[in-house]
Amino acid sequence: MIDSITIRAVFGGQERAFALTDPVLAELERSTDTGIAAIFESLGGLNYKVGHLREIIQLALIGGGASHQEAAELWTAHGTGRPIFELVALCQVIMAARWYGTDDQELAAWAAPQPDARHRRRNRRNRSRSLFRVPRPPRQRHPGPCRSG
Repeated sequence: MIDSITIRAVFGGQERAFALTDPVLAELERSTDTGIAAIFESLGGLNYKVGHLREIIQLALIGGGASHQEAAELWTAHGTGRPIFELVALCQVIMAARWYGTDDQELAAWAAPQPDARHRRRNRRNRSRSLFRVPRPPRQRHPGPCRSG
């Protein structure tokens, strides 16, 4: 039944399994001193702590089959110094897989690894443009010099 809450996503240049199993969920709540619903809500409301991102990713790697040491090494090598937006997006997908299950087609499509690096870069660039674009007010035309006739 763990397949219904496991996602596969690229982390550290390689596709890896992430799962928030029951023991991992208990550890996540204990280590963050926060309930799972509050953590999930904070990710969507941009009210999260960076420490929560680390805990979610490391514990989900452990739930997906990695050892504690391997998860810590992966975080140190590939989680630190990354754009926070990338980490938040991964955490949101991990949490959504546990919350809704992986049968959700949109979730599965989002978490699926992209075919090549160029495609990922292009998608990331387009995504960041659309997410952070601030609409400009329409330009007002200057009437030009007044002519008296």
